[in-house]
This record gives sequence, C-alpha cells and structure tokens, in this order.
Amino acid sequence: MMIGIDIPLKDFERKDREETAWLDTLPKCEKCGEPIQDEHLFDIGGELYHVECAEELFRKSANDYIDEE
Repeated sequence: MMIGIDIPLKDFERKDREETAWLDTLPKCEKCGEPIQDEHLFDIGGELYHVECAEELFRKSANDYIDEE
C-alpha cells in the first residue's frame, strides 16, 4: 500500500495543517492582513507591508509635488 493513494483526504488535511502552521509564523501585512510570503517587504515605521500594498499606499508621482507658481 502506498501512502497518499489510499487516504488522499487525510493527506490533504495534514498538508493543510502544516501550511497553515507555517503561514501563522510569517509577518502579516498592515494593509491587507495577509501573511507576507515574499522574499522582500517594506518596514515603514515598524509596520510591515507587502511590496504591492506599500506601493499602493505610499507610491506617488513626483509630478504631483511640483510647485507651479
């Protein structure tokens, strides 16, 4: 009998528990609340963000700050 063939539901549940436990060890993004699984993140004032979430929140166009008098 091969493990994984006769008990696929138990294998799935075990794998799901392992993955959930691993995700629980990861830092959470301040914006979306999801675990940060990427290699890089932004730490802004002690708050952690996915790169995409930080860019959405903080990236601005320099043209918006041109002083046109």
